[in-house]
Amino acid sequence: MAFYTDDMSNVLSTDVLAGVYQLIAGDRSALPNHPAIFRVPAPPGSTVINVPEVDFFGIAKLSSQTNQEDAVSDTDVTETRSQITLTRWSKRHDVSDLFRAVDASGLSAEQQFAIDAMMSLGSTIRDEHAKLVDDFSTTQGGGAGVDATFADLLDCIESLEVAEVGGPYLAILHPLQWAQIRKDLALNSGGAIQFNDGPQMILDAMKGLGYQGRLAGVDIYTTTDVVETGGAKGGGVFARGAIAHAVARPMADPDYPSVVLGSDLLFEREREQSRGRTNYVSHAYMGFIEGLDNKGVTLNSDN
Repeated sequence: MAFYTDDMSNVLSTDVLAGVYQLIAGDRSALPNHPAIFRVPAPPGSTVINVPEVDFFGIAKLSSQTNQEDAVSDTDVTETRSQITLTRWSKRHDVSDLFRAVDASGLSAEQQFAIDAMMSLGSTIRDEHAKLVDDFSTTQGGGAGVDATFADLLDCIESLEVAEVGGPYLAILHPLQWAQIRKDLALNSGGAIQFNDGPQMILDAMKGLGYQGRLAGVDIYTTTDVVETGGAKGGGVFARGAIAHAVARPMADPDYPSVVLGSDLLFEREREQSRGRTNYVSHAYMGFIEGLDNKGVTLNSDN
């Protein structure tokens, strides 16, 4: 979207005297700093990052040696790897000088675009995780035409426990899936099952997207970015290692108006004098993959 006077006519309307505006409804939440979120370091040297996966640390058991003179044989350790490929993720907003001159809302301030850029980075990382939770081989739920239930969530937990996947677990669900589970819990449990965060906290969390609290030992996070295919929404429950991502640290150029926000986002101001406008450009260098498939379970339910 370009910030021109024609494009932003509602913001510049003559009857807007207070200089205020409202944000259109949308999912602006970001993933929490949860132990199940696996961020891999992205050191300089390559655009491809190898993530080793090793069958070690207590997996192989000791074997009984019936003859005390026998030498114990070597135990093989299984190892493989996943690879994360870094690509550029960018966006740009153009702001005309005329819009900046007549803007009473404060939207054209450079700080506003910096805040927007950081929020967009968080929502993009959330979006890419939400797109991957429907890729796990193990699935639960009734699929298209069947609402999600509390039993489906328990089945996801059971699948992870049977696969010997340790917690903590994080669920990324569509708000409709969470609403269906919540309704099923309220109507069918008879109050026997309670949220451990306290009734008021859960009621407050129900008002918006993002972190909703903990249910049956699983941290619940909702986003509308969950994939919908074949008439079903594909949320999921997973542990650390099921999804991996990497973000390389960008480099700001001291000869140009650019800065690294946080440690992950390059934010630049680009001036076009002949057009009478300033462009704000954001770049991040990221990659996302499904890692260890058995560490996640997809929950399919009606959309």
